[in-house]
Amino acid sequence: MKSGIFWSYRTCFFSSIFLLLSQSIAVYRNKSSVWEYLIASGITGMILKVNLGLKGIISGGIFGSLMGLCGGSIIYGFMVLTNETQDQRHYWEIQKYLEEKKQQKATNA
Repeated sequence: MKSGIFWSYRTCFFSSIFLLLSQSIAVYRNKSSVWEYLIASGITGMILKVNLGLKGIISGGIFGSLMGLCGGSIIYGFMVLTNETQDQRHYWEIQKYLEEKKQQKATNA
């Protein structure tokens, strides 16, 4: 039971840091690429291994960056295959939301 709680906190912490960093970098740069995943996973790996000292920080950063490179390449590859970027998907979702809101306003009026 204690081990499960520990791993759930650790997974939540990892996911939160990774998503916060990757999305913050993507918003700052205003585009999506492999770099966001590489940098975010590298920093997250470094933070999670800080208790192991300098060797742990370096190895966590390298391993995290490699995993981010693999994951980012897969995600970016899917975006290229489907011919849509994260920016385009967000734009279409906002357009759909605004159209639905406009239709609701027209039916209620």
